[in-house]
Amino acid sequence: MPSSSLPAPPPHPSVSSNAPPAAVGGPKSLQHEPHPEYQPQKPSSSPASETRDLVNHTHFSAKEIESIRENVFSLLGYTLSQTSYAEISISKDDFMKFLGVPPQSLFPNRLFAIFATDSKNDTVLTFPGLVRGLSILSQKATHDEKLRMAFQLLDPTDSGYITHDATVRVLKSCLDESKEIGLTDDQIDKLVASTFLDADLNHDGVIDFAEYQALDARHPGLLEFLTVDSSGILSSLDKQKFMSQ
Repeated sequence: MPSSSLPAPPPHPSVSSNAPPAAVGGPKSLQHEPHPEYQPQKPSSSPASETRDLVNHTHFSAKEIESIRENVFSLLGYTLSQTSYAEISISKDDFMKFLGVPPQSLFPNRLFAIFATDSKNDTVLTFPGLVRGLSILSQKATHDEKLRMAFQLLDPTDSGYITHDATVRVLKSCLDESKEIGLTDDQIDKLVASTFLDADLNHDGVIDFAEYQALDARHPGLLEFLTVDSSGILSSLDKQKFMSQ
């Protein structure tokens, strides 16, 4: 939501998104077409082949991808000698551990659901899914990539529109995580109502993707919370790895 109305969700060091909404197909329907850069991929048989594929489909270099893999696997205790590489996946519990948040937190759970869209089993996250998400959070990602992921975060049912109640729930979860801004439930309701008054151009009580795009155009800082310095991510992973040893 705009910086003048709703405080943005806090950034996390590892987040991801795949195949976000592509275009508005009707008053309240969003056509879901695979993004050319983030189509689900078959599991790679080796780290090397996976890295080559991710270099072609993300904003990361091979060195950055290898660094993320090494640190994430070390932090979570994964070893390549115990299983074939294609079978390695990240559970929701490990994802929450990686973020350092309680497993019941709504915002991180939304992130996990988005990241896991390239997996046959939505209870686990693949490493490519994690890297693609980090890529969208990086400073090299396009504005459109961030806009589509932000919309998905606020549309938990993939209905193609954002509701007042869902926005309130996500915002409360974000504020609980940040601990930096103290707002009462009444204040949150008023902030969301004010934002919907600004964004809901056809006054039907929900925000579709076209309206969300227009809201973003009027409030340029809307997506700042979805930008994380990729070098900072790698430094954070190095620090976590060192502390876990």
